[in-house]
Amino acid sequence: MEAIHEVETGRRGDTSITSWAGAKGPMQFMPGTWQAYKVDGDGDGVAKITNREDAIHSAANYLTANYKRTGSLRHAIWQYNHLWSYVDKVLRIAKTI
Repeated sequence: MEAIHEVETGRRGDTSITSWAGAKGPMQFMPGTWQAYKVDGDGDGVAKITNREDAIHSAANYLTANYKRTGSLRHAIWQYNHLWSYVDKVLRIAKTI
């Protein structure tokens, strides 16, 4: 999760980040994906795309669902961002953490 957070926003907690494609928050979720996989990570009763804890827990939920479906970490990460170079970068960073 930390490696994806690093690639997406440099692990910033800045909640105002929106990509040119419309992805939002610290983990750069597309709004439709957020709606499907959102989790209240900080326990305040509301899952907010701009909340760091909610976004990280939601990303874990999304990756877990994709891993269960594909049986592959690489393919689960690819679902997060459809570029193999992105997958390679995330895995390379993860090895250093």
